[in-house]
Amino acid sequence: MLVFLLSGTDLRKSFVWVVLHTGLLLTSLISLFTGFRIALTSNDSLTLLSPILPQGEVHTWHIYSGLGFAIFSCVMLVRVFQRYKHQSAVGKTTSSQTFTERYHRWVRRAGYLLIGAATVTGLFHLSQQTYLPDIDRLHWFIALGMVAYLVLHVGVYWVMFGNKVLKHILTPERTSRSQIRFVAVIFLTVGIAGVTTSNLRQEIKVLPLTPTTLVNVDGKGEEVFWRHARETSLQTMGETTF
Repeated sequence: MLVFLLSGTDLRKSFVWVVLHTGLLLTSLISLFTGFRIALTSNDSLTLLSPILPQGEVHTWHIYSGLGFAIFSCVMLVRVFQRYKHQSAVGKTTSSQTFTERYHRWVRRAGYLLIGAATVTGLFHLSQQTYLPDIDRLHWFIALGMVAYLVLHVGVYWVMFGNKVLKHILTPERTSRSQIRFVAVIFLTVGIAGVTTSNLRQEIKVLPLTPTTLVNVDGKGEEVFWRHARETSLQTMGETTF
């Protein structure tokens, strides 16, 4: 349904274009800041950033922002693929572009690859696929690439045009009912994904022990309370803390 709606939507400076760019920017920033806080548990190279990184339930924020990022990026990448396919069909060339236009074109292409890779590795990480042991390391390097992309793309635009960039990003040139309906479908999809993910949380029930209960740590499990305990398997990440 999303692909069908998107196929007839012109994203250039439309209301949909504004929502997609704003959504991708916000969710990527939230994912980066929360992800770096999570990475601090096993990566001392980020210690200097600790004072500016968020605290609290950063895993929850990271998962939900990642889901939003994945949905926004999928919609954007589908449209980008359709646009390049159309340009190839009509034989549109880029020989007349200036150096600045060519620069941003190649930076955007690199960004599309990073956005797609961040989405794929993030979803694999969320699904806890144990047969891909280095997926977290790959996700880490892609996150560093996303930082470089934001600097080379958004940062360079900011240097060139200043605060006018915000007006360009946040002000649509045209809005239609179909675009509003399409954006509503996107946010509905994000909401459904968030609710579904929250329902998949695994609750662990802990049996109470009295101060007089003797616990013999011998690995045999012969005590009475072990007979009433339910065996649970968890996939942990980030060494001892998570």
